[in-house]
Amino acid sequence: MAENKSISTKFLSDTVDDFNNFINSIDIENKEILLLGDESSEIIKNQNCNVTKIKTSDDFEKFNFDDKLKSKKFDIVLINDFLENKTDLVLFLKNLKSLISENGSLVCNMRNFSHASFRLNILDGNFFYQNSSIFEKSKIRFFSLEEILILLEKSGFQITNLKRIKKDIAFNEYFSLISDIFPPELLAAILRDPESLTYQYVFSAIPSNEIKTNIDWISEFSKNYVTNDLKNRIDDLKNKRIEDFENRIEDFKKLKLNQESEILLNICSISAKNTEITNLQAAVETYQKMITDIHQSFVFRMLHKYDNTIGKIIPLRPKKYTKSVKQESTTEEQEINVKKALDIILEKKDIVCFPIINWDFRSQRPQHILNEFAKKGHRIFYLTVNLRPLEKSFEIKNVAKNVFQIELGLPKFFDIYKDKFDESLVLYLIDKFKKVQKILKLDAVSFVEFPTWAPLALELRKQLDYPIIFDCLDDFAGFRNVINERKEEEISLIYSSDLVLATSSYLLNKISKASRTLFLPNAGEFDHFNKAENGFLKYKKPIIGYFGSISDWFDTELIEYLARKCPEFTFVMIGHTFGADIRKFQELSNVHFIGERPYSELPKYLHDFDVCLIPFKMIPLIEATHPVKIYEYFAAGKPVVATNMTELHSMSEMCYLAENKEDFLNKLNLAIKENDETIRKKRIKFASENTWNNRFDTLYDTLKKIDSFDIEHHS
Repeated sequence: MAENKSISTKFLSDTVDDFNNFINSIDIENKEILLLGDESSEIIKNQNCNVTKIKTSDDFEKFNFDDKLKSKKFDIVLINDFLENKTDLVLFLKNLKSLISENGSLVCNMRNFSHASFRLNILDGNFFYQNSSIFEKSKIRFFSLEEILILLEKSGFQITNLKRIKKDIAFNEYFSLISDIFPPELLAAILRDPESLTYQYVFSAIPSNEIKTNIDWISEFSKNYVTNDLKNRIDDLKNKRIEDFENRIEDFKKLKLNQESEILLNICSISAKNTEITNLQAAVETYQKMITDIHQSFVFRMLHKYDNTIGKIIPLRPKKYTKSVKQESTTEEQEINVKKALDIILEKKDIVCFPIINWDFRSQRPQHILNEFAKKGHRIFYLTVNLRPLEKSFEIKNVAKNVFQIELGLPKFFDIYKDKFDESLVLYLIDKFKKVQKILKLDAVSFVEFPTWAPLALELRKQLDYPIIFDCLDDFAGFRNVINERKEEEISLIYSSDLVLATSSYLLNKISKASRTLFLPNAGEFDHFNKAENGFLKYKKPIIGYFGSISDWFDTELIEYLARKCPEFTFVMIGHTFGADIRKFQELSNVHFIGERPYSELPKYLHDFDVCLIPFKMIPLIEATHPVKIYEYFAAGKPVVATNMTELHSMSEMCYLAENKEDFLNKLNLAIKENDETIRKKRIKFASENTWNNRFDTLYDTLKKIDSFDIEHHS
């Protein structure tokens, strides 16, 4: 039984304008308003009224049974596309009516009951008929107008625009009939031309009597007028579409043929490149074997011993007395590289690096840090470790983005590892440097990586006001072939530099008397080492691997011990072997020293390793070392067995640290058996948080706080 209470109910068409116009036409000042569904108008927000918003029917059910709000009465209820097919419509209307005040009103803005919305849908290429919704594709069906209308009347709601609604229902039925008679493409053609007589007949001249009795009229209309009026147009449209489609097929066939030809050429090219790569790899293997043999020859071993002993006092420098075979750049090449340097926007300080290694040697700490400076927009000028007589004042070469190698000319050959700058050489180089400064418009910071450069860097600060960063990256005195002058130069840099960096806690203590210090440990290039395909190494598994320098500090006796104890393991050592005696490994078939490999290829080898090694001797040089390779190994999640180095103690939960060779063997067996995904992920996460980018951010933030560097300004 319907309640006596009658509530005024109005239906609007499916447009935002109708909704807004209605709201503007009524007085909602100080009214309680319930908004059900998507909010189509911003107008309500700007009115002095209380609005309660409910977005879904589920929310409405929760709202309705809330004791605090159950007794609340609303003056106006606005329904905007709210009633989905999952709603219990009878219960919904009953509950809704209980929320509306005595003189309140209900306003419904529903889809799919006006011919305007049908017309729009077809123009958009979507065909929706009676009792369906434009949300059909998303599996949501809103109640038809007929269903809502019947239940509203039964529930005691008074419909204020019933006449128009019944006309809309009639149109829905009419549209359903003509949509069965006219094919969709014909309907679409009619609707795209509202000015045509056909349009007027079909969508304006709706018969006034019952629609279902006019099927014959509609059929006759379709056969005669519509066919005669539109047949040629539709045929032309179809023919044009067929022609367009055939042309597209021909174009596609041509494109497919061209692509197949390109693919065939690429396959041939790839095959040729693969053959070339295979041949080059074989050549590399041969040359690496030759280099290793040279390093292990009697002459080289004697030279190495001489270099570490008598050579520190009476060094042999054959290059001093032989003509350099290194080709100088042409004038044209020089001009091109100078222009490249000058084309970079001069906004930030230039960085002049006084290196410990040449740029193209092995990608290490200097290259990583300086590349980060380059990414920030700084120009990098990287000197060479050997100086020689040149016809020009200097040589310039573009070696990376924003990075230029500078080779300064000297009257004689100079080796930074064995020679020492005297006052005359320093003044000679300062004169050369002033020419470089003028040509390249330098405004620089000196970044010193090796003590030999101390006199030159200090004089540049005195004459050209270049502040100094000293990167104390090793215990230089720990190298056997370092002369005593290096120690004095290092002390000079520690006391005189504007900022001194330390890579390890040992070195941080060493530089503690410097005026300004920064602990900046080594790191890894995570993205480079994190992902790579395995299956690159064709050795028997498991593979125990190492890459890096193999010299005095590399414990060859430990590797021999492990290899003999574990003949089922394959040991692969990557790196040049100058300074290490590996002749004893010739009789061990499970040990392979494969020489130096490009930095770009190291991840391929790494991902084939089952366990990685850091087998260093416990000497003062290693005590001061913070190994870069631990971060590179961890980036691939690999188990690592290492000598018990101080700098690795903080990482002991992620790696295996060994006290002696017996302990190393035990830890190696544990690492081989490791099957813990948690610790693998922990290593990868640790490596991702300790990258060169992270380290550089720390350094850069420090430099920005020191006025003497003025790092972000180029004068």
